[in-house]
Amino acid sequence: MSRDLPDLSDFWGSDEIFSHWTGKSYTQGIDHVAKTCGAYWLIDVVMSAQLDKKVKGEEFQIWTLVVTANSAVITCKGDTSWPIVYEQKIEYTDFPEGEFKMFFENETLCLPSER
Repeated sequence: MSRDLPDLSDFWGSDEIFSHWTGKSYTQGIDHVAKTCGAYWLIDVVMSAQLDKKVKGEEFQIWTLVVTANSAVITCKGDTSWPIVYEQKIEYTDFPEGEFKMFFENETLCLPSER
C-alpha cells in the first residue's frame, strides 16, 4: 500500500530545532516527515554523509530522495547546476513514492519552505 507525504503547508520557518546525535540539527518540518513516514533513517543518511569531504565542502546542499516502486535513490548537489556530490541507493523503503527535497545549510537540515 502506498502512502502520501504528509501535508507540509504549515511549515514556514521553524520554531523548534532538534539535535541529531552527530551534533547537527534539523527542523520541525523534517521531524514531522520523519515521524509521519517512519523515516528517521533519512535524517541519519544526510547527517552521516556530512563526513564525506565532497559533501562537507558544500556550504549549501540540496538533498533529493526519489522513491519508485519501494526503492529509492538519495542524492546531494551543492547547487542545482552542479554535479551530484553524493548518491546512495536504498533497496527497500516504504517512504511515499515520488520526489522529496531537503536543504542542508548552517549545520541544519530543513524543508525548502523552512529556509
